[in-house]
Amino acid sequence: FLGRAFGWYGVDDGAGLIGAVVGAVIVLLIWGAIAKRRSVSDRF
Repeated sequence: FLGRAFGWYGVDDGAGLIGAVVGAVIVLLIWGAIAKRRSVSDRF
């Protein structure tokens, strides 16, 4: 979705390995931030 929005890929193009890795890293960073916040709030 973001690749098409930024004009990196056409409608029929695959995201490719680099796009997949970057997307996965972003998702993991967001997930880690949420999990860290949740574990801190559970302690108090």
